[in-house]
Amino acid sequence: MSMKVLIVGPEDLVNITKETAKKYVELELIPVIYDSPSQVVTLIEQHHHLCDILLLTGSAPYLIAKNNWIKRKTEFNKPILYIALTEASIYRVLFKITNDMHMQAKPFSAFSSDYTESEFRKCLDDLEISSIHMFIKDSIIGVNTDELTSFHYQLWKENKVQSVITAYYAVYQQLLKLGVPVYRLDLSKSSIENTLQRVLLEGKRMHQAKNQIAVSYLGFHDPNHADYRTAEFEQMIESYGEEVLAVIDWTEEGYLRFVTTREEIEKNTKQFKEMAILQDIEHAFKIVTYLGIGFGHTPREAELKAHDAMMKAKSTREASCYIVEIDGKVYGPIGMSTNLNYSSRSGNAELLLIAKKAGISIGTLNKLISFCEQSGTTKLTTVDLSIGFGITLRSARRILSNLERHNFAKIIGEEQPINKGRPRQIYKLTLQL
Repeated sequence: MSMKVLIVGPEDLVNITKETAKKYVELELIPVIYDSPSQVVTLIEQHHHLCDILLLTGSAPYLIAKNNWIKRKTEFNKPILYIALTEASIYRVLFKITNDMHMQAKPFSAFSSDYTESEFRKCLDDLEISSIHMFIKDSIIGVNTDELTSFHYQLWKENKVQSVITAYYAVYQQLLKLGVPVYRLDLSKSSIENTLQRVLLEGKRMHQAKNQIAVSYLGFHDPNHADYRTAEFEQMIESYGEEVLAVIDWTEEGYLRFVTTREEIEKNTKQFKEMAILQDIEHAFKIVTYLGIGFGHTPREAELKAHDAMMKAKSTREASCYIVEIDGKVYGPIGMSTNLNYSSRSGNAELLLIAKKAGISIGTLNKLISFCEQSGTTKLTTVDLSIGFGITLRSARRILSNLERHNFAKIIGEEQPINKGRPRQIYKLTLQL
């Protein structure tokens, strides 16, 4: 198994990681160098197609990338990991400065840094050092290396600090040119080793996932429709089966069953974002179908998950598709504007208690949380919930009424429909999402 890993970071940290990774023959590292973390999003967009896994050299570029995807309401569809700075890196740089100051017969009394103050404080407390003064500019999000350089340089010029500790290569290089005693917070070998081990495990998980069995059930909201047994319909189904490399048969219950692999489903749906076959059938034959897809290590396991997914799709009374993972995680309705990603299970005791009190399933509660996160608001009406969940107004009203009755939601106002009709109550969820 060979995994292509795109490693994105400053030149020095990328080189250290590449050197450490030489013994991991399963990993092929593809280096992408930046001068500033602000370039990370553009570089990922330009090069991510080259890799299976994305690896960033630090939390700053990781948080910048993640924050960008959240703002754009998009999801990066490949595993992304980062190598974290650890206490070992801080201890090493503090020891180095102390040693250098001792060589100059000077006490170490003050420094500036652009890394997290709490981490420095913890290390200094562990070393039982209270005499060193810190000037910290925490800049994990929205890094501007010119501003950081100016911050450190001004403090040094005013003799407020003896040295600078920076987490940024560009700042390090600029301060060196200005003659400032600057030290680089680099990655410890143990942190790199641990992260590369996680990359290997993630690669193995991906390999196993791609080889999972996928079973799909295609059902018909009107099973007596005259066109679904025609030669033209059969041809469309065969074409879809060829696209996903599936074995196709009819079940005794009147469903079309497709058996293929997870990898083919991921490719066909563009990572669970599209499901064109349902719209194609409805457009060509005026047949409204629903599709449930399940994954499993065995055919039986995949069948059970596919059945669960089909029941969710069938309940919408529309052309919809749901996918259920081995662990119970649900995606759907696939291809619609409200493509939710939630779990039908939970180990969260607080959420389980809320679901029990409100008389709804934990799957419904997780789905509601996913809906609010995707829409960016905790305010909604029964119409919003009905459309978002693909359920009847009556069912949406029951869910919100139950939550409101048990103080997990409250009515904060009304809105008047554009057409004539009763005003709709606006609910605000009071759950801690």
